[in-house]
Amino acid sequence: MTGDYSSGIFIPSKRQRFMFQFRSTPFLRLLPPFSLGVVAAGHFKLAWDPLWLCLGLIVVLLSAAAVAPAFGYRFRWLPGAVLIVFLVFCGWLRGYFDDALRRPDHFVHLPNPGPYWIAVVADAPVPAKRLKTPVRLLFNARALNAGPGTAVGGRAMVFISRNEVVDSLRYGDTLLLRAALLPASRPGNPHAFDYARYLLHKDIHHVAYVHADSVVVLGRNDGAGLWRIAFDQRSKLLDLLTRYFPDNASHAVAAALLVGYKEDLPDELEQAYINTGSMHALAVSGTHVGFVYAGLFLFFRQLRLNGRWRRVVETVGVLTGVWAFTLLTGASASVLRAAWMFSLYILGRALFRNSSVWNTLACSAFVLLWIDPDYLFDAGFQLSYAAVAGMVFFYPLLYKRIPPLPRLVDQAVQVLLVGVAAQLGTLPMSLFYFHQFPVYFWLAGWVVVLGGAVFLWGGALLVVLDSLWPWAAVMTGKLLYGVVWIMNTSVNAIQYLPGSVLDGIWLPAWAAWTLYGVLALVGAAAILGKGRLLVQALILLAILCVFRFGREEKRLRQNAIFVYQAGRANLLDVVCGRERFTWSDSISAKQETFAAQANRWALGLRRATTLSTDAPFSSRDLVWTPPVLRLSGRQMVLIDADAPESLLMGDMPPGTDTVFWWLLDTPDFSPETVLARQKPHVLIIGGGVRRKDADVWEGAAMQAGVGCHRVARDGGWGVPARRRMHPFTHG
Repeated sequence: MTGDYSSGIFIPSKRQRFMFQFRSTPFLRLLPPFSLGVVAAGHFKLAWDPLWLCLGLIVVLLSAAAVAPAFGYRFRWLPGAVLIVFLVFCGWLRGYFDDALRRPDHFVHLPNPGPYWIAVVADAPVPAKRLKTPVRLLFNARALNAGPGTAVGGRAMVFISRNEVVDSLRYGDTLLLRAALLPASRPGNPHAFDYARYLLHKDIHHVAYVHADSVVVLGRNDGAGLWRIAFDQRSKLLDLLTRYFPDNASHAVAAALLVGYKEDLPDELEQAYINTGSMHALAVSGTHVGFVYAGLFLFFRQLRLNGRWRRVVETVGVLTGVWAFTLLTGASASVLRAAWMFSLYILGRALFRNSSVWNTLACSAFVLLWIDPDYLFDAGFQLSYAAVAGMVFFYPLLYKRIPPLPRLVDQAVQVLLVGVAAQLGTLPMSLFYFHQFPVYFWLAGWVVVLGGAVFLWGGALLVVLDSLWPWAAVMTGKLLYGVVWIMNTSVNAIQYLPGSVLDGIWLPAWAAWTLYGVLALVGAAAILGKGRLLVQALILLAILCVFRFGREEKRLRQNAIFVYQAGRANLLDVVCGRERFTWSDSISAKQETFAAQANRWALGLRRATTLSTDAPFSSRDLVWTPPVLRLSGRQMVLIDADAPESLLMGDMPPGTDTVFWWLLDTPDFSPETVLARQKPHVLIIGGGVRRKDADVWEGAAMQAGVGCHRVARDGGWGVPARRRMHPFTHG
């Protein structure tokens, strides 16, 4: 498509304007190959020396750039192709050297490590039932009198039972620990949250559970000075908020809004913010940094400075304030992204340069990934960039289609459209990570955005007034308490509106990327006016619909038995189509949700029936005659402490091809006796069985040639019915 010359002035077409904007965003083209290399670093290991390979690629890149002009226009793509390969390798190289396990001083390379470790608290500890904190290891020793021990490196996540000494731990404290460092365990149940993978992308591979008596504080304030000051100031702010927000709910939300501290949020209130799509307001991010930037910019504008000094003071002052706020809030991925983006914008503005928002956004991501490649796998980092990209891309398209409105109405509509645009940007990713969609996010957005803005400015004023005029701080604190109360009350009310949340949405990774393709094609069609782009979007939607229909048809035919890992409690799901039949003993609703909800969503289970130990039950495929369960040729016997020995001696009913024994508690009879007469296909030892008794039953099963699965050690267990397949385990 060519431009318009009819008026004597060249007017570029939509496509030409789009291509010009794309060419003015070099970092937007450099970021994808670099990110691809970071992803490849975790999956591909090269036998060659990476430094020599890097040198070779540089030589190839320079050679291609020099030779390509000799071949003319036909081979103009060659330098670009070599550059892309080089960027992929740079990303791979950065991810390769970022892995702490490859460093020769990492503690995993010790041949026979001792139980004593000297370590430094590497982050602000998180108080819970146990105090959780990452530590940076310094030395290892086999005995207390063995001197300083062996110098080591690496990090570990430590969980310490609490007492007064443990509760006083702060960032930078040096500790002597007596602990066994264990590899982080994989999820114990199917589709459950992979905490080991989460730690892996924080360069932590081991965990330790430490008793409070095995911790000695050797020194204080040994961490990096800048971080120590930041965490100390955050602690002082949290103490200040405690005085003005007395109840737990208001204090927790105030701490989250002002400094991004969310550890004290009550479970019910946190779930309310999640269900209404408002959790982003409690995570200090670009909105908060934007408010800080705007406030500092207006402040420095009031100073009577002119010329170069005004620009220098304004730039240095705003940058200092933005980064001080970033450190104060713990420098999470979302805050770092916003801080880098605003910093690049401020510097460009100081140099009289106008930069594309897309280029600034991609540049900040590129810088952050170069500093720490693991940010790429952080859900907060991904959602933060997706939200900003959605606002930049979709907000102008939506606002153009709104007719002129009165000023106040127009501003309210702008807040609504910003929320809608951000939600469109994060929609596929939110469905992939959280498996739900908040229907009234637009309504909650008005409350939390406006309330959050008022509180952020009021909170800054409260900090100043507390040190200057305490009586004024008391009045300000009461007003801010009212703002927080209105926010919490509104969010709680919105979550109870009819149909407020669509949950149980299970989206695989490829489907999320396909949905992003649909959104991109629809947006491009609106910008370029190309009908064929809408056709391509419809084709992608058709692919998603075919996938959904195929999955639903498969779900209607599914039959399976699942035993979950749920601590010392026992939890069983019997799946028949899209219905589940659940049996459990002494398990809380929160514990059941944590153990089984992800798997139930993945299987698309909608209807639920509770099986009782006192009442038989039967359906088309399931027969439940406590304590025996039969499902499509599979039989499971539940064995508790009161089970008679004769229970395991009966003949199998016709049509039964496999038998499983599930040991819920230790019965009175000998395992050797029953296993000598009747052999199940698998013996499942529940999490409530004492370790000593579990060892006895496992040993007897091995002697009898019976497969054994210990839920506490091996994770959840499951077997599909209607098909002769091996049992699948997860752990």
